[in-house]
This record gives sequence, structure tokens and C-alpha cells, in this order.
Amino acid sequence: MPFLFIQTPDNRRLLKLPTHKTTIGRSKTNTVTIDDDFSSRVHCTIQQIDGRYILQDNGSRNGTKVNGQPIDTPIQFGRKGSFSIGQTNFLFSLDDPRLDPDWLSKPAAVTPEPAAAIPANAAGSDSSGLSPDRLFSHLKNQPQQNNVAVNDVSADPLLDGDDDEDVPQLGDEDAMFDPDAQNKMTDPFAVLRRFIKPHRARLDFAVNQIGLVNSRGENLHPTELAQTEQEITDQIDDAGQSDSDQDSDVGMAVNIFRLLLLSAFAGRASDMHFEPGTESLLIRLRVDGSMVSLVEVPSALGARLYGLIKVLSDIDISKRATVQEGHFRTQLPDRSVDFRVSFTPVIHGQKLVIRVLDSVSSPQHLNDLMLPDWMLSHIQKVSTQSSGMILVCGPTGSGKTTTLYAALRDVDVQRRNVITIEDPVEYQLKGVTQIPINQKQGNTFHSMLRSVLRQDPDVILLGEIRDRETAETGMQAAMTGHLVLSTIHARDTVGTIFRLLDLGAEPYLVGSAMNLILAQRLIRLLCNNCKAGRKPTPKQMHQMGSFGKNVGEIFYPVGCPNCFDQGYAGRQGLYELLTMTDELRDAILKSATMGAINDALSRVLFTSLEQSGYKLIADGITSPEELDRIVGSSSA
Repeated sequence: MPFLFIQTPDNRRLLKLPTHKTTIGRSKTNTVTIDDDFSSRVHCTIQQIDGRYILQDNGSRNGTKVNGQPIDTPIQFGRKGSFSIGQTNFLFSLDDPRLDPDWLSKPAAVTPEPAAAIPANAAGSDSSGLSPDRLFSHLKNQPQQNNVAVNDVSADPLLDGDDDEDVPQLGDEDAMFDPDAQNKMTDPFAVLRRFIKPHRARLDFAVNQIGLVNSRGENLHPTELAQTEQEITDQIDDAGQSDSDQDSDVGMAVNIFRLLLLSAFAGRASDMHFEPGTESLLIRLRVDGSMVSLVEVPSALGARLYGLIKVLSDIDISKRATVQEGHFRTQLPDRSVDFRVSFTPVIHGQKLVIRVLDSVSSPQHLNDLMLPDWMLSHIQKVSTQSSGMILVCGPTGSGKTTTLYAALRDVDVQRRNVITIEDPVEYQLKGVTQIPINQKQGNTFHSMLRSVLRQDPDVILLGEIRDRETAETGMQAAMTGHLVLSTIHARDTVGTIFRLLDLGAEPYLVGSAMNLILAQRLIRLLCNNCKAGRKPTPKQMHQMGSFGKNVGEIFYPVGCPNCFDQGYAGRQGLYELLTMTDELRDAILKSATMGAINDALSRVLFTSLEQSGYKLIADGITSPEELDRIVGSSSA
């Protein structure tokens, strides 16, 4: 098994590496994470190809250096080798370097062997590592080095038993790729406290102020109020030892679950994922649409957590081979937060996903959506009308329901009868009649919509248009004195028109009933603490058009602790609004072709998703890569 000795100006550490592939860089998604200003997110790769170990630079900004010179082609290691990234030096060895202490003091004598027989393009274009099938043909005819047995000395976490003061123990990040480091892992409570620490300023409550309320409204684990900032800090730091029943299974589960919830609040997570393995349970958060690893706990502790969550959600704890769903609530000092629970059987038990329905983390009103002024005025105008239809389109997770909820909160529910039909009901709105869909009982969107029309509604929120009957009934309601708000799965505003026609809706209904179609995405915002600027290329200037005038820099993600090394912190909506005009209605009724509709749009105020994104890039709010990720081929 190969070893990697890492030395920085501040510390040093020794790691065991996987035998297949190791990635090194600043991002925590790498096998080896380093904190060096000259490191790229995925800086370089060490990969085993037919028994040899190959070092490749992944197109990094500052290069991977051997003997002080950046490498342009893959380098083949012998039994030992050295390289550097910025101020971080790496010593690679197939043997445990602790068996040869003199080697650590002579890095210059053990450099990699140049792989002259390996052309620069042998690694392919994949920046994640080498391509084994392309390198194999260049390596298979070279002399094979004899492998040696590596003594398993990883139980000793130190480089040298006589130098305990200078050499740190393996940390939690190291334990993820050191197979023998599980016994040396820091306890989950410490990992979670470190996760929360950089984001504690966002919290105005402590871990023991999270009351756990079951699905029947019973407060099973009440809060313990903290009065001062010092008490809040102490409760976070002491989590895991403060409860009187902390030695019991229930007390341990309650303590760590509260800390997990606090981590989700601190990280603005929308979901919590519990993924079982053979011996442990990996817990991850979805933050700004991306997955962030949180902590790994032993399977025994994971079973206690599952038991607690099932009790809170009124789920049968004896069943594990079926899909189970439920919900519970937490009571905080200033609000309550709902959680939706879903258990699904997988190979090592049950995977659990908890949806965090925290209204504080989502926009509450139309003014909070960061809409351009002209779009906001159009939507506000239609939402006060007595009839008409507003459709919001986009993929799953693009914030469609949040936008419709924001519109409903601006409706005067004292003077208007507002009814929603949802699958499921996510947030409870005061003064609004909310009806959940139940497919098992035959309560579909279409059947419930026909029933709701007999309830004298003024405003109807229809969770989703999925079929012809629902589409036509909703549009007929919009034409007969009701304001209808709904969502549909379509790529953009023009695509929504063709989606409705494809469902079988009559063109005259689409043209007559529709007022506004809003397409949206959620785009990640660059972290202000670490984003880096770069001069735009001529191609980028051309793409941005008028938005690119006088733009000296385009910013890109870097990654830091404040943004979980993602380079992004927070999201906002990216919008495209189509207002139905007489000319556009004529185009739908006569031909309904893409060319005719685009021709009609060319004569009205219309900004595409891509154009809206270029404005954010010019303002330094997001990056070109993020726009490409969320808009994709729709911008072609």
C-alpha cells in the first residue's frame, strides 16, 4: 500500500493511500485535501496503472512541480518520489517511510522517474484522472517493478514515536481514506461542532433550544432555554454531554440528532441524507443544490437515530423492507419548522432523506424573489386581477412552488377565498384552504379541481398540470372568473406553450386563458469571501452582448470554509417572463410554430434565461460555469 508524507510550513502528516486512484487539491471532495493558496480544486492525481504509479497534473493554475519545474506530461514514480504544490511538499513511497527515517530528511534524492514513453495526451481530457485504457498500451511493455509487502503499522498514527509533540494525529478527513483510521476518528459530536463553528453567527438559538415534536403535536423532547450568547456557545460546545440521560441510548440519539438539526440550520440545508454502509452511516446535507458531507457515525448509533426519527414520525420501527414516510416538527424559540421523512430500503438497510421545510430560508413575498422590476410589476398586476392564469415552469427543485407561495402571501385573504391543491402540502398558509392530493383515494389534481370550483374560490393554486383534463379545466376556470396559479414541467416559457399543446389543450384555450408564463432556475451565488476574478475572453464578451460592456473581470469560484469549499454561498432565482399579447395569441391560434412565436416575442420586452444569467455574471454575482450548468442546452 502506498504512503504519502505531506509537509507544510506549519505541520506534517503521513497518510495511507488507496491503491487505485488518489486526487489531491483544495476541494474536500478529493482523496487528499490540502490548504494551500496555490492549490486548485482538483490539482493533481496519483493513479495506479498496471502496477505503476503515475502522477498527473490536472491543468492546475500553478502547476505540480518536480525538481522545481512544473510537469507537462504524466510522471511515473519508482518506489519513491517527491513533488510539490505551492508551499506543500509531498513524498511518495511504496514502503512505510517510518521504516527509513533518513529518507524523510533527503527528499531531493528520491524524485520521480520521467515517463518519457508516456505522451502528454495519454491521460485523455478527463481532468479527474488518468485513462487506464489509453495508458496501458504505453506501460505494458516496460519492465515491471517487484512489489513488496507493506507492513501494517497504521495503528500508530505518528510518524515517529519519539516526536509526538511535532506530528499531529490523523484527522477526520484523513480517516475517510485511511482504512485503519476508524478507531482514530474524532467523535461525531466534535465533527459536528467544527462544522457549525464557522456558521454560528447565523444562529440565534442553541442546540438545547430545539424541541422535538412528533407528528401528533406532542413535544417529546422539550427545549432548555439559553439566555446569553455564552450559554448558547457553551451548549453547542458541550453537545453530547449536557443531558441528564446522556448515557442512555435515547439520550445519545437525542443529543446528536439535535446537533444534526443545528448543522442543517447553520448550513441552510434543504435536505438531510442518511446513507447506510456496511459498518457506518454517512450523513450529508444538500446545500444550495449540492451535496456536502457532514459526518459519518457508527451503524449502532445510526440505528438509534433511525429509531428516534421513526418514533417522532409515527413510523413502525419494526419494518425495514418497505418504503415508509412521515413527518415531524421542531419547535424553536421564534418559530416551528416542519420536516418530511422518507425511508427507502437499500442494500445495507434503509436510506433516509429528511426534507427541511424552513420558511425562514425561502422568500416570503414577491418582493423577496429578486425579480427584475419590470417582471415584478407584471406579476403583481396579474395577481390582483379577478381572473387569469399564471404558470411557472422549470425542472424539479427550481423553486416553482416557492414563487407561487410568495404570490399567494401577497393576496388579501381577508377579502378573497384562496384554495390550494397540492401534492403534498409543504408550508401552511394562514387564511388559505389547503387540500392535499391522495392518489390512493382517487383524489387527483383534476378531480379535486372540479370539486374546488364548487367551493366559490377566488384564487386557486394548482400544484401541477400533468394531463389534458387538468390543463383544460384550469384554463376554463381562468376564463370564468378565477385567478389560477400553477406549475408545469417545461424547459422555458416558449416550451410551456408547446407542452400544453402536446398535452392536448386546445390552442384557443392556451391563447385566451394564459396571462403570464414564468420560467425559472435557482442559480448559485459566488462566495464573496473567496471568489477570484479573471479577465473575460473575447468569446465571453461576445456572448454577454450589451451586458459585457465595461466588464473588466469575470469572477469564478475558489472555495473556503465559509462556503463548505464549494465556492458558492446562497442561491437566487434566474427568470424568464413571457407576457401574453394579442400578437402572440394570434401566432398560437394560426400556426403555433417556434418561428412564429419567436417573431412575436422579438417585438415585446423579453429577456431569456441565458440573458438574465449574463447580467448576473457581469455584476460579479455568479460564474459562467454555473450558468452553463443550470441553463444548459436551452441557451443554444
